Amino acid sequence: MFSIKTKLMLLILLTSFISACGTSAIDKVKNGVLNFDRTKSVGDGIEGNQFVKEVEWTSFETPQKQKIVEAKVTMHLDKIHDYCYDMINNETYFNTNDAQEISKLRSRNRDEIQKVSRVMAILQFSIYKDNESFEYFYGGLEYTNSKGDGEKKKEDVLELLMKNECPIQNYFDLVGHLLNFKLF
Repeated sequence: MFSIKTKLMLLILLTSFISACGTSAIDKVKNGVLNFDRTKSVGDGIEGNQFVKEVEWTSFETPQKQKIVEAKVTMHLDKIHDYCYDMINNETYFNTNDAQEISKLRSRNRDEIQKVSRVMAILQFSIYKDNESFEYFYGGLEYTNSKGDGEKKKEDVLELLMKNECPIQNYFDLVGHLLNFKLF
């Protein structure tokens, strides 16, 4: 009938075919690379970021039949707080040279930073019709305060996450927007 070598080849081909067919949209994004950084996969870049606590990957289809992969990236709040503390402790951060005024601003800002109870990045990738390629098309940050109120802000944070940087590059992104929306 079939030799052992032929059977083994068929088994390998069948396994490869099943594996290729079973690749999910999430796996395609997580294992894929983007033009701005082809040295690591999207999943490794996001999940390996020092500020990232956990990532929840999901996929869904829009009413227009567009396949979307979404990553909800929860940040380590203590690391975000420390990063913001370092920012406000920088002498050049405030527009004043008055040491007493700087001290008051730092104290007030530390209190405000503590009121932020969650920072989450929302990243969305669109899967092309060929089901082989994708593009990054939405990024945003969601801030939540200790009362559970929050704000979503569209922000391109993927590159920062892939570079192992904090997705919040300005203290006012964290606290200023929440103050403006009177969430505290």
